[in-house]
This record gives sequence, structure tokens and C-alpha cells, in this order.
Amino acid sequence: MSFESNGSFPDTIKIIDLSNNLFRGSIEPSWFSQASNLSSFNIRNTNINGKIPSSICISCPQLKILDFSNAAFSGKIPVGLGKCLILEVLRAGFNILSGLLPDDIYTLKSLTVLSFPANYINGTLKKEMLGLTNLRIIELYSNNFYGTIPRDIGKLTKLEQLQLHINTLTGTIPRSLMNCTNLVRLVLRVNSLEGNISTLDFSRLVNLRTIDLGNNFFTGNLPETLFSCKSLTAVRVAFTILSGQISPNIATLPSFNFLSMSNNSFTHVSGALTVYSGCKNLSALTLALNFHHE
Repeated sequence: MSFESNGSFPDTIKIIDLSNNLFRGSIEPSWFSQASNLSSFNIRNTNINGKIPSSICISCPQLKILDFSNAAFSGKIPVGLGKCLILEVLRAGFNILSGLLPDDIYTLKSLTVLSFPANYINGTLKKEMLGLTNLRIIELYSNNFYGTIPRDIGKLTKLEQLQLHINTLTGTIPRSLMNCTNLVRLVLRVNSLEGNISTLDFSRLVNLRTIDLGNNFFTGNLPETLFSCKSLTAVRVAFTILSGQISPNIATLPSFNFLSMSNNSFTHVSGALTVYSGCKNLSALTLALNFHHE
């Protein structure tokens, strides 16, 4: 269905949800010229294409939710979204967007969700992001980001999900990340990160459920402090450079059910199997290409 209109949404309307339809065509800026009370605009899972309208935040200053994800938007993310001063959710993943995240996004102090996965966005993770202290979810995976994870990312103390996988990030995991005590999901796989992860203290991440550090250049062993995260259910460290023996404390995790640690240099296979036999809820275990010459 082609979605075309030359009119404007009325100023009485507060929520527009056109998601999960077969609409196609592009968004006309005139749609929003009178919609001054609009608080939520959702067109995810449609075939709407063209560019994200930069004027939407000028016409609709009450917007709290913008969801353009899983559509067919292309081009650069426009400057102007920063005029949505009370915006809380900004999603535009799984499109064909390119270029940089515009600087005015970092002025959105009420933002809780920043989600642009599976696009062609590049650039670095700017330190200005650390001023968005209400962020709970950062989803920037499957893009072309490079450079390092900001050293002071621990200032985002409300962060629950950090998903930066499938980029070209370098450097180490900042120690300050361990200050993000609300973190539930940490996914950094398929980058070029490095460093000895044994020295990281995960003990404060009591809410952590999923961690994926695979396909990087990490060294050391699984940190002993990781096993104090009693909510942990899944760990993936496959295709890194980890070594050493498996700690028996992994069996103390009550809900632990997934472990992938293939293509490393772990040792003492009999001890590892004894430990894993004590993981009562373990349902998936991959150990391929370890325990060399044993």
C-alpha cells in the first residue's frame, strides 16, 4: 500500500502507530506541520523509504518516542533531531543509514534508548555521549564504528544494555564500565578489542545476565569475579586468545545455561568437564579447538 498525504495530522493527535504494515513511499514534512502535541511516532516494520525528516522535531516539540526501525530509510541521519528536547526513545535500526551520528543527538538529556543497529553509520563513539546519563539501552551494533570505547563510559550508571558488536572498535574494555551496576546485557563480539580481561572486576555487575566478548583479541582467563554475577545465564568468549583452567566457581551460578568458549587455549580438559557436570542448568556448551595436546 502506498502511503501518501498532502495534509497534516491534527494538533489533537498524540500517538501515531503505523508499524507492522506494508506501507511504502516517503514521509512528507507537511504531515507534522500542525501536530504540535504529537508525543509518539512509530513506523517500524514498514517499507517507508527516503530520508528521515529533519523538521519533525521542530513541528512536534512534545515528541518522546521516535521509531523508524526496520524500514527502508537511507542517507545521512539529519541534523535537527536534537530539537526534540524531551525525546526518550530514538530507534532507527535496520535501515540503510550512513554517515555520522549528528552532534545534536548528544544534547537529548532525557534519552533512555539510542538504537541505530544494522546500518552503515561510521565514526567514533564520542565522549559527548557520556552526557546522556539517562541512557538505559545503547544499540549501535552492525555498523562501521571505529576507535575506542569511551574511557569514562561508567558515567552511564543507568545503562542496562550495551551492544556494540560487529564494528571495528579497538583498545580495551574501560575499567569504568564496571560502575554500570544496572548492566544486564554486554555484547562486544566481532571487533578488534584487546587486553587481559582477567584484571577486570565484574563483582559489582550483579544484574548481568549475558556477556559476549567473542571474536576479539582478549587474553587472560575468565575473570574469577565474573562468577559472582549470580544472575548470569550466558557467556560467550569464542575466538579470543584466552587460556588457563576453568574455575569450579562457574558451577555456583544458579541459572547458567549457555557457554561458548571454542577456539581458545584453555587447558585441563578433565577438570573442565568435571566443573561443567556440576552446572545443572547448562543446555549449550561449545569447547572446540581447546585443550591442545591433551
